[in-house]
Amino acid sequence: MLDAIMIGGQPLFMFGERAGIMEVRIDGRDWYAALDLTADREGAAAALIARDAVFAEWRKTVSLNVTLFILTAGVLIIILYAYFTRAARTQAADRIYLEAHQRIDLALVRGRCGLWDWDMVRGKMYWSRSMYDMLGYKPLRHHAVVRQGRRYHPWSARRSTSAR
Repeated sequence: MLDAIMIGGQPLFMFGERAGIMEVRIDGRDWYAALDLTADREGAAAALIARDAVFAEWRKTVSLNVTLFILTAGVLIIILYAYFTRAARTQAADRIYLEAHQRIDLALVRGRCGLWDWDMVRGKMYWSRSMYDMLGYKPLRHHAVVRQGRRYHPWSARRSTSAR
């Protein structure tokens, strides 16, 4: 009777438990089936489960993992795009700064002018290369910053301390 409604289940009825789990078709739907025959082969116990039910949880898990992977990859692509865009803009700004700095240095050298900036709080003074040339000093190797000690008139020192 079960053989009449089950398509592809013939090995189950012949071999029983030794046939293992087989894919069968019942009423147009795919099922997994296993059959265990009694010792006298008069009775049998069948276990059936729909193939869709077996893979439903797997499909849900795979779908979630694929969605999370795509979202994570999208966020990483956006971050990488932003990083490289920012790096390109930084390089362009550095190039513009360097060109402007070179123009200023050229103008100072050609005009025999010097540029200096004194940070009185930190006690440092920035001199342009042309300022070193004008005064006959050798420029510092790494920075064009000169430490200022007590290089002002004592009268100015008294006035600056009384002003505080």
